[in-house]
Amino acid sequence: MATQPIPAAERYTFDSDVVIGIPDAPQDGIESRLAVDADGLVEDLSVEVDIEHTYIGDLTVSLTSPDGHTALLHNRRGAHQDNLVHAWTPADTPALAALAGVPMAGEWRLRVRDMARLDVGRLRRWTLTVTPRSAHRAELADSPGATIRDADSAGLTRSLACEAPGNIRDIAVEVDIAHPYIGDLTVHLVAPSGRRVVLHDRAGGAADNITRRWTSSTHPSLLAALLGEPARGTWTLQVADHAARDTGRLNQWRVLLGLTAPPAETPYDLGPLPPELEIRWPAPPVTEREVEIGSVPAGGLRLEQPGTRILIATNVADLTVAASDIEVRMADGVRIEHVFIDKEVKRLRFQGGRYGEIVFRIPASFDPDVWHSEWMIEDVLFDGVEVERPVAEHAAALLIRGRRVAVVRSRVRVRRYSVWIGDTVGFANEDIILAGNDLHSGGESVDDHEEVEATVRIQPVHRAVVVENRLTNTVKHNYRVHGQSDLVFAARNTLVNAGVKMALEARDALGTIWLQDNVFHQTLDSLLGLDNPPGSEIERLIATGNRIFTSRGHECFVCANPLPSGWEDRDNVVTSVTPPTT
Repeated sequence: MATQPIPAAERYTFDSDVVIGIPDAPQDGIESRLAVDADGLVEDLSVEVDIEHTYIGDLTVSLTSPDGHTALLHNRRGAHQDNLVHAWTPADTPALAALAGVPMAGEWRLRVRDMARLDVGRLRRWTLTVTPRSAHRAELADSPGATIRDADSAGLTRSLACEAPGNIRDIAVEVDIAHPYIGDLTVHLVAPSGRRVVLHDRAGGAADNITRRWTSSTHPSLLAALLGEPARGTWTLQVADHAARDTGRLNQWRVLLGLTAPPAETPYDLGPLPPELEIRWPAPPVTEREVEIGSVPAGGLRLEQPGTRILIATNVADLTVAASDIEVRMADGVRIEHVFIDKEVKRLRFQGGRYGEIVFRIPASFDPDVWHSEWMIEDVLFDGVEVERPVAEHAAALLIRGRRVAVVRSRVRVRRYSVWIGDTVGFANEDIILAGNDLHSGGESVDDHEEVEATVRIQPVHRAVVVENRLTNTVKHNYRVHGQSDLVFAARNTLVNAGVKMALEARDALGTIWLQDNVFHQTLDSLLGLDNPPGSEIERLIATGNRIFTSRGHECFVCANPLPSGWEDRDNVVTSVTPPTT
């Protein structure tokens, strides 16, 4: 039978002792499967087999990972020798070494084929030993032996403190509950962020005891929402009995966390932020191999191997990123026209390079329209990239839908949106950072109007920092905030020609918005478009220390009289200037 993983020094061992006869050639052979219930990526693995056969030179043995990568372990060697009892490691089997970085979770398949007639045999046993890649891990455990009170919806609450820094990259939760009627019980896990996960909801009827393990790979609908959140803080388990007659006991519970440590230094110094705005930087990719790409198939380039640092040395028409933990760098002069990032991908870094457009896939299915929060792309950093698209061919240069996404020290030249963030339904984008960028939307002059859109558009976003950017627009607005957005901070930016528009669309409802110490060089009518009447769609606006140089006759910045409750309008200086003659 197949066994559950037994962790030993960060190593997991899976074993099958199911005996399977190996048919004689020319059959397709036999396949034995092991279900791996352990998150993360492979750093090292070994395979051991015990095969009874009278001529092992007839045999081939291969291993296939859950994501479809196959390693040939034995290829008709050994001639007339009896029995194949052998262990393969990456040190002696390059094909096995090539599986480093593939996902651990899922079904691993061992295939044995007899390629010649006369001799037959059987697979008696095989063992797969997997070591996850280097990662920070934390284990929280509690063995209270505490009574679960009968018919008490408040139930039993137990808490564990996690001191480990970093964000969650994988999670497993184990409980051991003794109870004669588990259909009475609910079990909830509450993360430090306050996010609440239902592990058990009165299922199982008259069955007794809950001894279970949930992981983010085997139960993504329950636990995937916790991935990327900070691990540090209080973890709480709540067990409640909702019916009379039966009582039980919480014997033990554990939370096992795989963590991505935050970088020692953030990629950009954002300066002072409001205390209520706790922005989270993208978690960095963990890479284990480097690949240089000098030629590309006609259909475009698709990145499917997680844990890879990639140097692209040739121009690419279409690049699709379909795996997590990828870093993309480009040789001088190389350009990628279209980049598409697939749903659910996590931990990417784009360092430098020239692009035509970058698009995050929509986290939704259509016909009918269903939006999926768990499909959101997470933890992506663009550092020093250049995106240029002089014609109005696409909606945006950077079309972002995700959590923990940062664009720093980058340059964009495009007719329509430089950066579009959001466009999701039923949930918001989170933790967006734009810092130190030069973003230009529009034509070459204010007389070139064709299909120009706003420079930066945010909708809907919870927690965003937009600092020290130069935003230029030749026709419309430089900065727009819409939808159900909250905690959006813009400071020390320079806005050329055009200004700001917020909460002027149907169903807009903004929380706290900051405009602080920005400089406006206004030549268009657009300066500060707000909800009407002020305060009807913006709960709290803090506009302080802004300097406005205008040739359009404006005398005030916020211009709300009376000022809505909770709003601040201080130290904003408007100066009239004469536009230069041509």
